[in-house]
Amino acid sequence: MIHRNIFHYCVFLIALTLASCEKTETIDNSNPVAIELETLEVKIMSESEIQFVGNISSLNKEEILDVGFMLYDLSKDPQNPIEISMGKEAAKVGKIVYDYKAKANFIMGQTYGFSFYVKTKKAFYKGVQNSFSVDLIQIDGDNIRYAKIGQKAAIKGDFAQLNRNYVISLDAESSETVPFEISKDNSELSFVLPATNKNHGQSLEIYLLHKKENGLNQYRRKLLTLKLLGTVNRPLPNTYYYGDVLPLSGIGIEKPVTGTLKVVMNGKSVEYNPALTFADFGPFKGNTIQWAIDYGNEVVEFAEPLQLKAPSLSHLKFEPNGYHPSGIIIIHDFDFSKYYGTTLPEIRVGTHKITDAHFSDQSLIFDLKGLPEGRYPLEFVSPMYSVKSDMMIVVKNFILNPLPRKEVYQLDQMTLTGAFIPNQWYVLSIGPSSEIFEAKSATEIDIKIPRVTPGDYKLKLEDAPAQDIKILDPQFTDVSPKTVSVGQNITISGKGLNDVDMVFLNNYAFFPSHINGETIQIPIPYTVLPGKYKLMLRFNYNNKDLATNQYIEIL
Repeated sequence: MIHRNIFHYCVFLIALTLASCEKTETIDNSNPVAIELETLEVKIMSESEIQFVGNISSLNKEEILDVGFMLYDLSKDPQNPIEISMGKEAAKVGKIVYDYKAKANFIMGQTYGFSFYVKTKKAFYKGVQNSFSVDLIQIDGDNIRYAKIGQKAAIKGDFAQLNRNYVISLDAESSETVPFEISKDNSELSFVLPATNKNHGQSLEIYLLHKKENGLNQYRRKLLTLKLLGTVNRPLPNTYYYGDVLPLSGIGIEKPVTGTLKVVMNGKSVEYNPALTFADFGPFKGNTIQWAIDYGNEVVEFAEPLQLKAPSLSHLKFEPNGYHPSGIIIIHDFDFSKYYGTTLPEIRVGTHKITDAHFSDQSLIFDLKGLPEGRYPLEFVSPMYSVKSDMMIVVKNFILNPLPRKEVYQLDQMTLTGAFIPNQWYVLSIGPSSEIFEAKSATEIDIKIPRVTPGDYKLKLEDAPAQDIKILDPQFTDVSPKTVSVGQNITISGKGLNDVDMVFLNNYAFFPSHINGETIQIPIPYTVLPGKYKLMLRFNYNNKDLATNQYIEIL
């Protein structure tokens, strides 16, 4: 049984070998007696027609049976070619050309192979296999290079070879694909660009993608590169503040490519960013604004202008009692940045320009620079709008009359006269001391002489001319009675006694029960022993002591 199987197998091998020898035999072209040939090229004539080109360098005396080309579908069955016969009459030394028309169109992007052959009675001669693909898609040179995000993009050319097995692939590394449409005359390919995840100014490579039945990419061809354009929506006609962010919305403008999208306004072209404000383009001449968007390929103007909101000064309140020419005005609750950005307008009080004004947060601060007495409106003047206050700024002169006394003691009370603003506080300076006092009327300010070392000084009240004043040393005049029982009071008299802190009878210390500039009263407590005691005064200022030669006898 085993011997029979071996016998049958040997017979099968011998039959197969004989059959192979009868069909073809490949002869090495380097053999000097062999026919020498080579496969040259293929020319694409149409979707179904190609032109093969081969070359025979030399022939021998073998009987030729056929000349032709082998056509392979390398993507399907490369081992089972189509044999395209030209007949033995085509055999000649030189270039061999043959126009071949296929029964079905070649598939775009699919790889085919071909080789030139000569079949003789003795052998089968075949040139090296070359490959080709049939791609007749043509892109017109004048194609658009810009396309709107979220809208239809159209490419002009010849797309007759395309069918439903293709899609448009967006960008080289992206797996994002979209379907397309072909016009009836096959001259236009169109597709819709997605409206999301695309930015103005972005470059997008458009590829044609063919997919195999198993879903793998088979063929990928770049058609062109598009520059994407966003769309800025037309803003609603409205009134905006100078410091407002531009009211822009649209498609593809959230993160535009740097330098590709600009806003044109007031003669300025500024690169768009989501935080761009009107102030970045100002100041404007007038508060009606014409503007446009520069997309990079064109400038689109908005027909409806925007209106800037002018400020109002009707809510501003000034000091009802007025200001001195040297005074400072502080205006609260006015948002200058909203109306003027970081640049203050020209500020006028009447016709007088204020040159050193500054603002912080929502407060404006400036001084009146010696403005004459009178009533003035506050005005803000800018190229955009000029506004004036309803309430007047009242300016009143400041006058300090000559001092009622030129010689005083520490803590003396004194009334200054002149022209003041009631309830306004004024800075009084004497020597190293500065204090503030409130004017009780339009003509009087009550002051207290500060604790300073006795001597000659200049008294200065705000910016009034300084006046000479002398602080005198305190003086002791008398004490009464000089003989006293415990539980009784003694009265000390003198001048400048306002600052007395304690009264000493030898080592006994007493706090005054009553004190003014000229008298001091102290009670003699029951704890004091009878006897004679020397009187001494101690002042608050520097703990200064004033000794006397007076003695008090306590019974």
